[in-house]
Amino acid sequence: MLQPELEDAVVSPSPSLEASKPRARSRRNLLRAAAAASLCAVAGGGAAHFLTACDEGPDPGEFDENAMLRQIADNVMLPVLVDFDTSAGALEAAVSAFADGPTEATLATAREAWLAARAVWKQSQAFAFGPVKGDLSAAIDWVADPAAIDDVVATGGPFDSASVDKLGTNRKGMMALEYLLFDPEASDADVVARLEGNGAAFARALGQNLAAKATTLREAWDPSSGAYVDEFGNAGTTSDLYKSPKDALDALVNEILFLADTAANLIAAPLGLKTGGTPAPELEESRLSDSSLADVENRVRGIDAIWEGRFGDLDGLGLSDMAGSRSEALVSDVRNAIDKSFEALEAVPVAMTAALTEAPAELEAAFNAVIALKQIIGSDVVTVLGVTLTFNDNDGD
Repeated sequence: MLQPELEDAVVSPSPSLEASKPRARSRRNLLRAAAAASLCAVAGGGAAHFLTACDEGPDPGEFDENAMLRQIADNVMLPVLVDFDTSAGALEAAVSAFADGPTEATLATAREAWLAARAVWKQSQAFAFGPVKGDLSAAIDWVADPAAIDDVVATGGPFDSASVDKLGTNRKGMMALEYLLFDPEASDADVVARLEGNGAAFARALGQNLAAKATTLREAWDPSSGAYVDEFGNAGTTSDLYKSPKDALDALVNEILFLADTAANLIAAPLGLKTGGTPAPELEESRLSDSSLADVENRVRGIDAIWEGRFGDLDGLGLSDMAGSRSEALVSDVRNAIDKSFEALEAVPVAMTAALTEAPAELEAAFNAVIALKQIIGSDVVTVLGVTLTFNDNDGD
């Protein structure tokens, strides 16, 4: 979801979204060697079936882009969307429990579930192409219109997922739920009292609809249904959409570049870096839940997952492995830029709303760190990987 002014930007990540750490060099070298060696393997065979032409080992300059794309699809993309589907289902259950019994305790549980789903959704923005483009993305995450949501609640329903489907994007999805569940200017008791009745019923329907959209997205990627994971993972072989590995690589690198730019803008805009230095808290993406900085951090986590080829316990080839087959220095430079971004974001001592006045220097340092990450992706990564750049600096504004 993007603010209209910015066009598209977190919470503490779920356990599966813990900060990535550099992999051991020995494991990385083994993965690269395996990717190169796979070029020489006979389909369906094991080690005994390698072609004799490869007996002396693979050319160290070769790298199997197909293997990398397949592993990113299987180890990062699909698992992230499965996690989002699961998290959205948990959010639906938590909001339904709140609607059944509105208390401060059930409200707190619903908020925690919203934050968890939000975290993994933002990580998925590292590959926000294919099935999620357009109406589906907007139905999941778009800027909310509080007055329009109040008008819907005032109608009294009945509310269900089907009725939510008919609403505009500014009255549904994650940000409509944020508006209902979070209010930094009211006590929890006041929020519960405000939502009892129609508000809680509408929140339940929003949760049901969001869970349905998350399932739709997961199914679109699942190999047993929409199989977009195979379209991407089999680029250049059986894919109808990506005629070459380069087509898929171009799409992916341009997407993470856009994401880094968006993440930086989501600090710059509320901090006033583009408007003469006057803070504009209304431009925060997730101000009501105090999770705007977490939105930025989880975007960086999405970039990190694609770069390393790792999500949770799944670990395989990533963009860093392809880069490492051409420039070890670039691998180190990007890893450093990602780590610096995490460090700078974690160094902001308070949530963004407070930081705009209490810690502007720390916020600006976080902006500079994320911009540095964007710059290295847009220059060195694009050059070394031979990517055709379609992103421009106006895309994330």
